[in-house]
Order: sequence, then structure tokens, then C-alpha cells
Amino acid sequence: DEARSELEQGNQRAEQLQSQVGEARQENQNLSSQLEESRTQLEQARQEKENVGAELEEAREQLQSERAQRSQLESQLEQMGEEVAQVRQEQSRLETQLSDSHRSQSQMQSELSQTQEKLLRTQEQRSQIESELAKLQGDRSEVESQLKLSETERSNLEAQLDTARSQTPFLKAGVFLAFIFGSLIAWFLSLAV
Repeated sequence: DEARSELEQGNQRAEQLQSQVGEARQENQNLSSQLEESRTQLEQARQEKENVGAELEEAREQLQSERAQRSQLESQLEQMGEEVAQVRQEQSRLETQLSDSHRSQSQMQSELSQTQEKLLRTQEQRSQIESELAKLQGDRSEVESQLKLSETERSNLEAQLDTARSQTPFLKAGVFLAFIFGSLIAWFLSLAV
């Protein structure tokens, strides 16, 4: 009886051990499943981490590119501002030159008007001088005619003087006075010229 009792106890222990082994195996399987699941989750986490790292690196590159573009745009904007300032200075200079040109043109027009007035006065004076010259030329022609006439009279008086040389002294004196008178006329006419 005691042996049977020990056998039964042994069988019960064996069953208990088998049950515990089954439970241990089941727990081991559960742990293996959990471990595999944890490994899968870890791998997914690593992949997500890599993806996030790649996205972060891409975001950093985009940020650097945007900063570079911003810096370039700021440089271009500054350069454009300098060009605008230069254009404004050039515009101001051109406006000043245009104003000076307008003043110079007005002054030239005024001087041209004065010159035209002087030219008109000069032409009037020239016409007056030409008229006076024509009159003087007419007077000169008349004086020359009178001078020729005096020369003719002088020749006649000289001929009469030659004729009167053979006559009385009184007649000679009269002829001489006539000659003197004719010479004086010719001299006055020459002064008139």
C-alpha cells in the first residue's frame, strides 16, 4: 500500500511536472511571440528612426537651401537698391542738365533776338550809308563836271593870256586877274569834293 501510495504520488508529481513543463513551454512560446513582436516593433522603430533621420536631414538641407536663397535674395535686393539709388542720381543729374539746357536755350534765343535786332539796325544803317554814298557819288560827278568845265575855262584863259601878252600892260593885268579868279574857283570846287 505504501508503494502504491508513493507511486501514485510519483505519478501525481510527474503529472504536475508535465503540467508545469507544458505551462513553461506555453509561457516560453508566449515569451518567444512577445520577443518576436518586440523585435518587429524594434525594427519598425529603427526604420521609423531612420526615416525620421532622413526626413530631418532633408529638412535641414531644405532649410540651408532656403537660408542660402534668402541670403542671395537679400544680396540681390541690396544690389537692386544700390542700382535704384544710382538710377535716381542719374535721373537727378539728367534733370539738372535738362534744366540747364532749357536755360541755355532761353539765353540763346534771347541773344538770337538781340542779334537779329542788331542785324536789322545794321541793315538799316547800311541802306542809309549806301543812300548817302550814292548821293555823294552824284555830288562827286557833279563836282567833276564842274572841274572839267573849270579846266576848259582855264585853258581858254591861258589862250587869252597868250593873246594878251602882246597888248598893253593894263590888259595883261586884267587877264591875269581873270586867270587868278578862275584858279580860285577851281580850288573851291576841289575843296567841295
